Amino acid sequence: METAMDISRRKLIGTASGLTVASSMFSMPAWADNPIKIGMSMPQTGPLGAGGKAALLALKMWVEDVNGRGGLLGRKIDFTAYDDQGNPANTPGIYSKLLDVDKVDLLIAPYATVPTAPIMPLVKQRGKLLMGNFSFQVNAKVKHDMWFNNAPWNDADGWFAGFLQAAKDSNSKTIAICASDQEFAQNLANGVRSGLARTGLSSVYDQNYPPTTKDFSSIVRAIRSARPCSLIFPSPRARSASPPRPTW
Repeated sequence: METAMDISRRKLIGTASGLTVASSMFSMPAWADNPIKIGMSMPQTGPLGAGGKAALLALKMWVEDVNGRGGLLGRKIDFTAYDDQGNPANTPGIYSKLLDVDKVDLLIAPYATVPTAPIMPLVKQRGKLLMGNFSFQVNAKVKHDMWFNNAPWNDADGWFAGFLQAAKDSNSKTIAICASDQEFAQNLANGVRSGLARTGLSSVYDQNYPPTTKDFSSIVRAIRSARPCSLIFPSPRARSASPPRPTW
């Protein structure tokens, strides 16, 4: 049988719980007044535009999904993305704007290595966490301790170790290296060069070309003359489709 003391105790606990909830509601900032601001640049035009549009759509779907389920840590996400056109000259200004004008809380890096590399000193100087976006070795020199890459590889050796091993397993003895004269391709080409001795392969052709190159016919002729068993051509997908497939 419930006593008067039991009833009073239950009422007291219920009242205290109600006051606690009410206090939390009044102390918690309104949903729209205290959003988590996330900013980035993403190529929506230019040579990386096709992939950038797809990636941006996926990010916007994530924002919509999280906000639909109550937000991140109970706070709405405000997402801002600017078109960097895949041009590394544009990204430092964009990320300065994100930090100084838009006042974002979290940063996501641009897509790919070349647009990301120029913003690393800025982000380190500001002491901001930066979520990488399939960038390759952009933090090797800057050594920012708040950089997290979403890519599955580590260093240059890790990227090409499997390709070099496959060349060795196919009884290749020689290799040609043809790389664009920009950061992404050069990082990868350096990984290939450092791994040649371990696999017993020797390079019979090792040349760079300007990133703006569209006609690869002379390069292909030179590679054909060198007669390598295997060819390494580190480049973005769009550029990889440019050189005609040679027949040795």
